[in-house]
Parts: sequence; C-alpha cells; structure tokens
Amino acid sequence: MVPPWQALHLPLSFHSEKPGFNQMISVTNFDGEERVRLKQMINAIGAKYTGYMTHHNSALICKKPGGMKFEKAKEWRIAVVNVQWLSDLVLGNMDALRLPVHVRYLQVGQGREFHMDLTRVTHLMGGWKTTLKITKETWKRFRPHIQSTNGQENTINNGPSPPKRQKVDSTTLPPDVDPGVPKVLFTLYSKSQASRLETIVKKLGGCTVTNPRHCTHLVCPSLVRTIKFFVAINTCRYVVTKEWLEDSSIQERFLDESDYALKDESGEAAFNCTLSESLGRARSKPLFQGLTFYITPSVAPPICELTSIIESAGGIVVKRRPTIKQISASVDEKGHPKVIVITCLNDLHLSVDLRNRKIPVFNAEFVLTGVMRQEVDYNTFRIVTTQ
Repeated sequence: MVPPWQALHLPLSFHSEKPGFNQMISVTNFDGEERVRLKQMINAIGAKYTGYMTHHNSALICKKPGGMKFEKAKEWRIAVVNVQWLSDLVLGNMDALRLPVHVRYLQVGQGREFHMDLTRVTHLMGGWKTTLKITKETWKRFRPHIQSTNGQENTINNGPSPPKRQKVDSTTLPPDVDPGVPKVLFTLYSKSQASRLETIVKKLGGCTVTNPRHCTHLVCPSLVRTIKFFVAINTCRYVVTKEWLEDSSIQERFLDESDYALKDESGEAAFNCTLSESLGRARSKPLFQGLTFYITPSVAPPICELTSIIESAGGIVVKRRPTIKQISASVDEKGHPKVIVITCLNDLHLSVDLRNRKIPVFNAEFVLTGVMRQEVDYNTFRIVTTQ
C-alpha cells in the first residue's frame, strides 16, 4: 500500500466546527484533476469555492503567478497563497489562518503543489514506518482462506444492529450542574489537548460544555474567527488561555482569570478590535438587541450558523423577508434600520427592490466583524452597487 502523500488521504481532525467556514476561495492556473482535488479540499474545510473572483473572496490559491485572477487579487489585496496553505488547514493546522499570512504560504510556482508536511502528521504515519513481519506458518494458514473466498459475494450480517447512540441536546445544561461553577468550552485545540484540559476542569469541580451560549469561560490559544468564538464572545465572561487551567491544576483550585486573559496583539490588529473592550461591551448590552435580521439563501457562512451568532447577541432572525413598507418604517432615532438584510453577490437579485428605494443591505461581515468588535457598523459593510 502506498503511504499517504496528500492531505485528503488522511482523516480530518475536525468535525462540526470547520476552520474555513467563513472563507470564500478561488483558484487559478490549475486544470483537470488538480482543480477537482482543490475543490474537494476547499469543501473539506467548510469553505465556499467560487469559479469567479470578487472583492469578497478571502483567498486565491495559485499554482504560478499570472492571469486575470492573480492580477486582480493583488489589486484588491486578497491573499494569494499556495496549496500548502490549504493542505495545512485540511490537516487541522489553524495557524494557517493567522494574519499576516506566513511567508511559506505566499511562495507560488515552486512545484510539488500538493506536497504534504509530514511533520504535522507523524502520529498517523507509524503504520508505514514499521515493517510488518509475517511468519511462514501464518502465511500458510492465510493462503487457503484467500482461495476459499475467491469469487464469493460479500455476505450481510443479519444479526442485531448495535444500539444507536442517543443524541445529546447541547441546548440545555445537565440538571445537576451547579450554576456557580465554571462552564468551560475549548476551541482550536486538538482532541488530545482538549481531553487533557477537560480532565483538569472536572478535577477542579468545573464542567465542560459543547454549546458556546452556555460557557462562562472560553479557552483558546489565539484570536481566530470560529463559530464557537463568535457565539461565546456574546455570552461568556472570560476568554483565557490554557495556562489558566494548567496553573489552576497545580494550585488545585480555579485561579483568578484576569492574569490569564487571552492577549493576541497580531489578531487584534488584523481584526481591528480589542478583545477586552469587546467583552466589556457584550456584558453591558447585547449587541443586536432590538434588531431583526433576514438572511438570503446563498450567504456564507450558512444561515444556521449566522442565526446562532445573531441570537446569542440578542438579535432576532426571521425566515420571511419583511415588506418594503415594514422595513422602511422600522428605524431608530438616528434613522438607522432596525431590520437588517444580510445578502451576498449571488443573491443581489433578491434585493433589487430594496436597493432601488435606497434601503441598505449588508454583507455577512456586518454580523461577523460586528461581534468581534461589538460594534454595529452601518457604513463599512453596506453593499453598494451600480444599477
């Protein structure tokens, strides 16, 4: 058996929370099988693939410099990256999302585009590094079995199927959880790291949760845009690093969180926010309180994820768009709309009537960047088009 040599050959290290859920990615200078493979990788990380490129694309994966997309990406300051950037995300390396983009991802046209960094998956490569020794006696016993099954059809096991695992409702907390104990949520940690930290939490008398709306403490290594982070920033009290738990374990009690608050200067600069200030604003008033949202079908991230973020910030999401009369009449004392329509380029035809009447529509960053900064910005994220 040939050893794995591409990121797609290995099992994914993430499940529901995919690292590229808010990414819109295009590719250039790839053809045939390579382009198909890139689409599979983009889909694997939860990103949206576009055959075209607009200002809304977050990255352009490039095989070699040159071409219209390449020139436009440079003009629009869209990240032009190599396949290694995408491969690392497929392998669960969240550092690839850090800004500014690391220089190793900016080197295009170097060849070996789909080469996989084996140093990140050494724990999965053991089977190809260890020689499998089979004795002659074992081989002799095995050969007749091969011959006897040759040409036979696969049989179906008619025995009782294993019981299905009961789904856990992540919207409610267990009834025996003390409201005063820390409720901890992890994001951007590997399964092994999260398991070790979870053991510490339980040993100290806390509990872990899967629903970010229930957490009091979000533990993460850096400021990165994930669904858990977007929701938790609206509801949790603390965003801390894993050192808070590790030091608490040594002291055998939960330590004061203020000394372990997440500080990520590069991330804050990239997103133009200050985490401590954002948390303070979220505690004082829900960001989207009093606002009603309508989201068009093709918006990325998906409607269900945006709905979770909006509702955690006190907003309401409706499934049917209010009428023009209702939207026009629903404004605050400053004239800002209280009904927010979130759309994208693919859905602009669904809001022509609004734009013809100068009613503003917004892109998804109204929500995403809004919660990161805990600011409602009616100007920056308004979609302006020429009729």
